[in-house]
Parts: sequence; structure tokens; C-alpha cells
Amino acid sequence: MDLKKLSSTFLISIAALGSTSLVLPGESKAAACPTGSDLEAISTLSDFENETGGDCSGTPDEYGLTVYKMGFCTANPASGGSGSTPDYSTCTFTFENTSGEYTSFAAGGTNNLANSSRPDVGTYEYAIIQFGKDFKLKVKYGPWAGGETYYSTSQAPSGSTPNTSTSIDDWDTYTAALETFSDGTTCASIDTVDSAYPGATLTGYLLDSSGDVVVNSGSSGSCSGVDKVLGVAQFSSGNEVAITTETTSLKANFTVTNRGTTIYLDNTGSNLVMDSGPFDVKFEVE
Repeated sequence: MDLKKLSSTFLISIAALGSTSLVLPGESKAAACPTGSDLEAISTLSDFENETGGDCSGTPDEYGLTVYKMGFCTANPASGGSGSTPDYSTCTFTFENTSGEYTSFAAGGTNNLANSSRPDVGTYEYAIIQFGKDFKLKVKYGPWAGGETYYSTSQAPSGSTPNTSTSIDDWDTYTAALETFSDGTTCASIDTVDSAYPGATLTGYLLDSSGDVVVNSGSSGSCSGVDKVLGVAQFSSGNEVAITTETTSLKANFTVTNRGTTIYLDNTGSNLVMDSGPFDVKFEVE
């Protein structure tokens, strides 16, 4: 994935009524893309840059990823850091599938994972999700004031290679791979930030095919051998997740409205690129 216009942050928030929201893989700092009547101000790429600053967060028509684990832990399973093997022994999983379950949802939609279950009774300081590095998206944006609508093509997103067309005949699904938490110039396999929501610290880990944390080399280019991504949210004291004997079910709903894709100008400023953006997982506890 070209992260030219994406931040490498994660967002987690604790909402009311015992629900927990986890937003991955990166919360774009870009504002929502203009839509509806706001598009009347955009007829050229220069207009797009003037109105958005060169990038914005949109809603994809299709967004798919493969999920392997979701759950809660009393310790950070990847505390060993670069090159370590995560230890999930303190975790209870609300979802686990060694083969992974591909989940795809349309614009504004949600999708529940099968085989989700109630976590063990306890108080958990960490929430985790493990998913594949590849995201599959299909996006359109428009019509602009001039009547043009931009459609994603099958080309992988890149700051130097456009993957959009104004012809609906070219509209296709593309794959965006998350292979570094840097701007794409170096291998950064771990990133820790404070959540935008008070009471949580977020860390992302890139994993290899053995499930180990990829060595955080800092060398040029993306990290090699990335297979999955592990997101770990740590709650501060008083903000932990409590599961009791009265908890009867837990649902995981995925949404991507106004965040699932990042649309930006390429390095030349003369082409539009459609990349991936964060998804939201809301755990509803009843």
C-alpha cells in the first residue's frame, strides 16, 4: 500500500452500552471527501486539490479483508517486539479461524463474522485483531461538476502509478497491501501511538507467515515477508473491558463509511489515486 497520504495511527474508542470500537489499519487524517452538492465546486484535479488539500477519506463500494483472530487479552501478546513470537496465552478470542475468514461489505453496510463467540469472564486491558495484509476495494467517486466520475481500476495503488479511470468500463477491484507503517520509504514493522480517544494506546505489528513480528529493520522500501497485521489496543486503568456472567453474546460489525478508502493526487498532481483506508469493528456486548 502506498501510505503517502495515510497516517500510521490506530483508533480505538470505548462507547456506551458496553460496546467497543476498533478502527484499523490506519486512521486517515484527511477529512471526508466532498459529496452531493459539495461536488459542484469540483470539476478539475486542481479543484479537487483546492477543496481537499490533495486527499480525502471516502466510502468504497466494496471493501474486503481476511480476519484470523479477534479478542481480548490481559497482556500484550506482542510485547516481545521486533522478531518475537506473539504469546496469546492470556487472550480469549471472540473469533478465531486459522484459515481466515474473508469478509466483504458494501458502502454503508456491515457484516458479522461467523463463529464469533462470547469471551471468557474477566477484565481485559487489551483488545486485539489479526487480519491479512491485503485489502480488496472497489471505489467510484463523483460525478464532479463537469459530469466526470472516477472509477478504480485493477491496478494496485501507488503514488507514481494512477489506478483510476473516468470510464465505467474500467471499473474494477484492486488490491492494496499494508507492508510498512512508514511513508513507504522504509521498513517500519511496529508503530505505537496514543489513541485519539482518551484512555487507549495503540500498537500495530506486521507479522510474517510464521506469525512472528517482522524485524523492524528501518531499511529502504517496504518490509519483506509481511503476511498479516496484528493490532493491539491497550486501555488505561479504569477503561478496561469487563465481561461478566451476564454477558450473553458479542457481535462484531464492520463498517467503512467515510473512511474505508483514501483518495489522493499522485506524485505529479495530475492523476487521482484510490488507496485503502481504515475500517471500524464494533464489538456489541449484550
